Amino acid sequence: MMNDAMERWIQMTSGSGPQECDYAVHQLHRIFEEQARVAGIQIEMMRQEIRNNLICSVTFWLNGAHVDRFLKDWKGSICWVCKSPFRPQYRRKNWFIRVFEIPEIVSIWIDDKDILYQTLRSTAAGGQHKMNSAVRALHMPTGLTVQVMDTRSQYQNKKIAYTRLMEKIQKRQGDLDTETANMQRSPHSQITRGNVTRIFFGKQFITKRSMV
Repeated sequence: MMNDAMERWIQMTSGSGPQECDYAVHQLHRIFEEQARVAGIQIEMMRQEIRNNLICSVTFWLNGAHVDRFLKDWKGSICWVCKSPFRPQYRRKNWFIRVFEIPEIVSIWIDDKDILYQTLRSTAAGGQHKMNSAVRALHMPTGLTVQVMDTRSQYQNKKIAYTRLMEKIQKRQGDLDTETANMQRSPHSQITRGNVTRIFFGKQFITKRSMV
């Protein structure tokens, strides 16, 4: 039932790992996406980071009734066991990436219908009399507001108010993006060899659930 659907934001990352870990993310994010769809889960890729021409970090939005059951097999450390495709002489074969849940990514949608304009009385030049030329613009979803009385023209003040309000909204979005990026970046250095959820083998990425 759609009423039982749950939303989750998931990031898969190689953190500060070597190129082999980037390659693991590059391959496994496709497997993750395919298996989610097979499980009847709606999934969308929201963001990705590229390093060495490989996807080293990807953020997904998932929605469905069985999201948590699906993620139980994925969240945590993922181990890929394979000889390095980039350094044939390298003895290491175990490469680790991490899959974890992040807070919802907040995006401020800008719709002119969400902006409420109000005219205000402003004092004319010289303070002789007042006129209804000042404009206050309110972005109702965020509560951000500006007030403009730069000119005697209500029309011009409205245009200025719109521009300044957009600048405020963009700054708020930038602050939200920075906050989200910091939250996403902080676990990157925490990829460990413990809590291995799944193990994949070879260049074909044959899967096996960890016994840990």
